[in-house]
Amino acid sequence: MSAPIAAPSRLGQILALTAAILGWMFDGFEMGLFPLVAKPALSDLLGQPSNSVVDLWLGVITASFLVGAATGGVLFGWLGDRIGRVRAMTLSVFTYAFFSGICGLIGEAWQIAVFRFIASLGMGGEWALGVALVMEMWPNRSRAFLAGLIGAAANAGYVLSGLLGRAVNAYPETLAASLTALGLPDDWRESLLANSSWRLILICGALPAILTLFIRLFVPESHKWQQEQQQGSTNFWATQDLLAVLLGMVAACGMIALWAVPSLHLSVQVLGSVVALLIVTVCYLYPISRFLQRQSSASGETSGMEAWKPTVQRMLLGACLSGVALLGTWASIQQMPTWAARLEGAPANARANVQLASAIGAIFGALGGALLGGWLGRRITY
Repeated sequence: MSAPIAAPSRLGQILALTAAILGWMFDGFEMGLFPLVAKPALSDLLGQPSNSVVDLWLGVITASFLVGAATGGVLFGWLGDRIGRVRAMTLSVFTYAFFSGICGLIGEAWQIAVFRFIASLGMGGEWALGVALVMEMWPNRSRAFLAGLIGAAANAGYVLSGLLGRAVNAYPETLAASLTALGLPDDWRESLLANSSWRLILICGALPAILTLFIRLFVPESHKWQQEQQQGSTNFWATQDLLAVLLGMVAACGMIALWAVPSLHLSVQVLGSVVALLIVTVCYLYPISRFLQRQSSASGETSGMEAWKPTVQRMLLGACLSGVALLGTWASIQQMPTWAARLEGAPANARANVQLASAIGAIFGALGGALLGGWLGRRITY
């Protein structure tokens, strides 16, 4: 018989929470960087395009990011069940940090979409793994407030990116002198500082890679995952099921492509989107339904089909409820820095100021919502 797995110590719980908070904070930092520099970056790469072209590219890049985040949550969640939460979270943070930083070195607009997509795989993985690690290591009574605290940390990352944008605008001479002191060639320095220093700002997205050292060296593994691994219950995920997720990702990317071609008739775009959404829903739910069916069979339950249906129904309901917030956040708030900079008489810091304002409000909302959830209950608070 295997030795029992000890419950986490208080220090272990604090380290896990610290890793999740820092991971989500740097997620917010990464996500906040691109809205700050979208207009100057796309204008530079596309050769001074019209606002409509910039908006189209911004929509494609944002949608690609969200598809990648959804897919990354599944892929890195599967990896977290296979190799452990801590190791998978380390890989997820490194993925989003490395590919976010590369965006500052590219030469074509489509490359931003590709590298942001890859970076978002890691972000989606860190969202899932960070929360899973904390929820497994902390008692149930703490979960509502901890979820709010982690959500607030993500918005604190947006604040950091806004402050970075303000600093870059406020001290261009200091930046130039610092890059010269580092021995960079003149053409490199000029490229990094051109067009609102968008390349330098995006390169700063690589900084969270430092967090991977802390996670790997100090954060303990989830005792619940270790127990499940001993019992063999982490083996209910089948690698071949991930093919369905990849098919769903392709369908989602196809939907983006439909709307990226303005010449297509609206009826074609709407009909294609409905079909793509059905494929995405089935494909992303398939691995989960298969996992629950295998779990039911292993436990000797005869009604495997009936066992997993309620779980899938709750997941669909949760996805729809979460979609309300996503529409508000990503369809409008993410675009606001770009829109603000277009207003007549807008100051140089307009993008950063708008991002700071929305992020600070979201911090209060995340913490306030968590406190109200503990007082009034989660359903009423939502």
